[in-house]
Amino acid sequence: MVINIPGSSTLTQVDVPGIGRTSVQNTSPYASSQDPRENYKLILSSDAVLDTAARQLNVSRAEFGSPRIKIVDGTTVLQLEARAKTPEAARSEVLALYSALDQRLNELREQEVMQRETSVQSTLGSAQAKLENAQQLLSEYSRSVGVGFGGTKSISFPKTLRRCASCGLNL
Repeated sequence: MVINIPGSSTLTQVDVPGIGRTSVQNTSPYASSQDPRENYKLILSSDAVLDTAARQLNVSRAEFGSPRIKIVDGTTVLQLEARAKTPEAARSEVLALYSALDQRLNELREQEVMQRETSVQSTLGSAQAKLENAQQLLSEYSRSVGVGFGGTKSISFPKTLRRCASCGLNL
């Protein structure tokens, strides 16, 4: 079986007369120092993927064996080979391996989404706490100098912020 790993670069440019120009370029994952095919090869040969593939065929991990995984140079292709008693059995092993890889990749993607979401929530929580602290400090400063937002005194917000900074309040 041959697995073709997508990897190309695309460039999109939009030019609107009188408004401007923009462009977006997606670069190939192969441009970095680490070849993503090596990652796929590592995942394919992991115990998690091999155990899942063996379970799909209702055979032991020892019976399933270890398929040969080859990176085809100069391409985006991974070649999978399985040795079995019949060609149909080898085909079944390779298809089970592919299915197990797909399942494992989906699990890893879900984990990555969860990690990113946790990170974003943490950042938002931190920003919210800083905002609340800044609002509290501004409110305290406004009360201490007798400036109220609903009172009779007129204030300039930038001037108030400069005065807060000159008093040592970091907002």
